[in-house]
Amino acid sequence: MLKTRLMGKRLRVGFVGCGEHARTNLYPCLPSLPVDLIAVCARRRDSAERAAKTFGASSFYDDFQEMFSKERLDAVFVCVRAEEHFRIASAAVNAGLHVFLEKPATASLQECEALEQLAARRERHVMVGLMKRHAPAYRKAMEIVRSPSFGPISAIDTKLCVGPLADIKHFLR
Repeated sequence: MLKTRLMGKRLRVGFVGCGEHARTNLYPCLPSLPVDLIAVCARRRDSAERAAKTFGASSFYDDFQEMFSKERLDAVFVCVRAEEHFRIASAAVNAGLHVFLEKPATASLQECEALEQLAARRERHVMVGLMKRHAPAYRKAMEIVRSPSFGPISAIDTKLCVGPLADIKHFLR
């Protein structure tokens, strides 16, 4: 049901966190995704305002609960210290939002299990970012490069694969 309801729809997203990793790696990816950045939240309001202006959000906050209650969002990206993940993600799920968490998911296994159970009860998705080196396409590339038949490497030219793929099997042949 969720997949059907969201298919072809641009998601209205909020973002909690304005640190260096968020600003240099995550925010810049948003334009390539089917999302509209609606609001940004950070501990310091001036940081949230700067990120909102830079990345095109119309609203900014220094209180994520206020952002969740005032904005009409579908999902939230969370990129803060791991110790804050459970508190923020739980509040987001309870507000009816889907969540993307930067790794690690939470600060403890107990928090992770509690978040998993909460998301299941509320029928929300919680996704955790992972190291690209563990992605199937990257692992296959390493397997090929390390094979004796590949030969010595003299140059590397790559393209970063971002977004949904119609058929991942194409990359695993």
